[in-house]
Amino acid sequence: MISAKGYQDGLAELREVRDAMKPLERQLAKIQTELGKLRAQRDEKVRVLGTYEKAKADRLATSAGVSVIDVVALAPSLGPQETARGPEEPSPTDDSITKSRAEAHAPAQAIKEREGAVTPNLRTSMQPETAADLAEPSQPLAEDEYQEQRVGENLPADLAVPSPNSAAAPVAQPAQGEVQERTLPSIPEGAVGDRWFRAEPNLASTRPNFKQATRQMAFLDTATGTLVWQGGTVTVDLGRASVAEILTAVYAIVPADVERIYVTAGDPWHRDAARHQFLKDAVADWLNGPLPGGWQVESSRGKDRQAGHLVHPRNPVGRWQRGTDQHTEIRSVGEWFDAAGADPATVREAFVLLWKALRRHWDDVVLMGSPSQTGRDLWSRTIPTKAGARWADGFPVMSQEIRGLLHATAGQGRTELIAPPRVPERVPAWYEVDRTFAYAKHTWSSGVGVPQRVTASAFAAMSEKEQADALFAPSHWQVRVTIPKAWNHVGLLPAPAPGERAWHYPYEGGRTFVTWAGGAEVNLALRNPLQPWRIEILDGLVWEKGDPLKGWSNKLKDAWAGAAGAG
Repeated sequence: MISAKGYQDGLAELREVRDAMKPLERQLAKIQTELGKLRAQRDEKVRVLGTYEKAKADRLATSAGVSVIDVVALAPSLGPQETARGPEEPSPTDDSITKSRAEAHAPAQAIKEREGAVTPNLRTSMQPETAADLAEPSQPLAEDEYQEQRVGENLPADLAVPSPNSAAAPVAQPAQGEVQERTLPSIPEGAVGDRWFRAEPNLASTRPNFKQATRQMAFLDTATGTLVWQGGTVTVDLGRASVAEILTAVYAIVPADVERIYVTAGDPWHRDAARHQFLKDAVADWLNGPLPGGWQVESSRGKDRQAGHLVHPRNPVGRWQRGTDQHTEIRSVGEWFDAAGADPATVREAFVLLWKALRRHWDDVVLMGSPSQTGRDLWSRTIPTKAGARWADGFPVMSQEIRGLLHATAGQGRTELIAPPRVPERVPAWYEVDRTFAYAKHTWSSGVGVPQRVTASAFAAMSEKEQADALFAPSHWQVRVTIPKAWNHVGLLPAPAPGERAWHYPYEGGRTFVTWAGGAEVNLALRNPLQPWRIEILDGLVWEKGDPLKGWSNKLKDAWAGAAGAG
């Protein structure tokens, strides 16, 4: 029980807390106001730079620290562009120019109520019996088991594809008070959308004829001050581990040719996270803190397009330069390893062992800043060069519009929490599956080159065998989905949820929604062993099947097996 005196003392303490909070709240309000102004300034700068005729959404996104979708929303002109008219094409009128430009700015165009073509019943002659038959596929890769199961398949003649002019199922509207789902972009109708299906001119993925420059690395534990590099191990005083303190302390010891500092522990960019609503804001504040004399944020580096900071909530990249000759990066080692509990010397040794494992397969391997950069570089060194070989001139690069569409409409792995009452209050067991190297399964076959467009009317005009072939090919489909009314299981197809890049998996019987899904995902919904879902094709992309990743993947798997065996 609290006494009267204790109550009065508590009130006095509460007032002290209140008074201590007031100046901090005023300071926070001032910072949020300044941050809001900077965001507005950034957005306006993106809009202005987006008017440059050679502007690229991905470069603007990197420089601004936002997503490609955010850039396209601010600068719609970075969406589909009009192609040049041929010499015999009539000159357009002012009205047609205005209309064409309006259509060309449609990468974020809302999905309209297009008429769809119903897919055939692929489940009639295919009854999967094993868990492997229902394994989660990855788009746009095709699965061999799909190919094998459709051999000799006879689709029933009574499953005629309805006319594309038949009535379409209505899209379910959100209930009152329900948050509206995110609307995915679609391909513009007619000739404007058809122009998306092209290769970028004078651009292809070809094998490089040079070796990447090797950059010296240092490894720093900002919690303990332990610094490890090729020359040895020391302990440095980092103070609060600001950018200025790290650059000053590290380069007082290591030579200037050390161009990459990996933070192995301490996460200094989160030191003031409590002052910010979002981690990204704390990271941006740390990256843009005061710098020691002579240092500045890196603005250019020859042909390097990665100049400037990458603001990531957990694995940021800061880039600075001193004068014109000295460049450095501060990165999180979390991009590469889960280094929890490991000292910097152990982390450095892990990099050495990784390089040795890869060196057995690539004589010219260089570990770049991140696994993704290194992986892309190693993949490019497996591109065919033998004269007469398929793709010997390099793999074509799809148009910026198609790449932007895939970026906005294709998610990654499924993350979903299924809670009571959909599952019992006490689950019977927990299972953990190690998916560390799961992507390796999905790299032996994939789509190559410029996709072919398959509209609803084109799909409806196909024979049932041609439709099945298209769905089993590497493909990506805009579909109208209707879940069976009696459905009582998890959702099978992703749908856009509220929020940037968020996905969920609707499961409510009778629900209808519009989404994008890979051909393998569509097949899963059509041939699941419980009850086939109704799928209407609205639009689609179908690629030529190839194996551009197979050689690269096999080498990585061999390196993985060798490293695992050595451990």
